[in-house]
Amino acid sequence: MHAIRSAPLRYLLLLTSLWLITFLLTRSTLYFTHLSEAGANFFLIFTTGMAYDLSFLLYAALPLALYLLLCPARLWRLRAHRGMLGAVLFASLFVMLFVAVAEWLFWDEFGVRFNVRAP
Repeated sequence: MHAIRSAPLRYLLLLTSLWLITFLLTRSTLYFTHLSEAGANFFLIFTTGMAYDLSFLLYAALPLALYLLLCPARLWRLRAHRGMLGAVLFASLFVMLFVAVAEWLFWDEFGVRFNVRAP
């Protein structure tokens, strides 16, 4: 519990949670708007998707996690550092929403999500 009280881990948890929520909302939207194509594999679709999402997040968040864990405490008090982390959060939110919209358009065009082979 003490580790979650630290600012770097709270920031990392916030960022990765936002990514997971965006992935879940994208998958849910695609599933419920295309029920006839998805079939009744709700549990399989969402568990497989969560496994892919978590593996992506482990890979993508590793550099930021290493930076945040090795960052000295006095750096956290600097306004420029907080501004940089705010910019990272804003850019991440922008990328999340951009990818969600792009995935929706990709699905409408090709009937699959990114990096998925069609049967």
